[in-house]
Amino acid sequence: PVLASFDGAIEQRPRMAGSGTGQTVIVRRLTGLWPAQTCERAMNHASLTNQYWRVDRLRGERVAPIDEAQGGVFVILRGDQGGYVANAGCGRYSGTYRVGGATIAFDPPVGLPDCLADLRGRQQTLLDTMAAARTWAIHGQVLELFDAAGASLAALEAVYLR
Repeated sequence: PVLASFDGAIEQRPRMAGSGTGQTVIVRRLTGLWPAQTCERAMNHASLTNQYWRVDRLRGERVAPIDEAQGGVFVILRGDQGGYVANAGCGRYSGTYRVGGATIAFDPPVGLPDCLADLRGRQQTLLDTMAAARTWAIHGQVLELFDAAGASLAALEAVYLR
């Protein structure tokens, strides 16, 4: 089983067989496939702050899992402190961010670690994505970041550490 998330609507449409109309799910945009999710978990919405967010998709591309010993690919948004910690797999870096309603803005990080050549591109993509983010939305356990035009930049999944 896999949980699929999408933007769409339920509309009255002609039935495939027979006469009349029926309610039909119209998918406008697939936002993700979540093998580890359940419907019950997805019905509870994660909190934006004080949350570990595993990066699932950047700029439309899935982020391949990496060895957790390298730190994984994640963003942690701290609450009252207004700071974030992020890692693209080659070391943690931090910065500040601001939230006002549905808007979000990330400041450039301090202490950016050097990356190995094979991870440098992913680190730059994460940095560029955070810099371009203007709005956010949480759907269940998924945080989605959008640019100024409303295009999806990233999907991050809430992870609860034990």
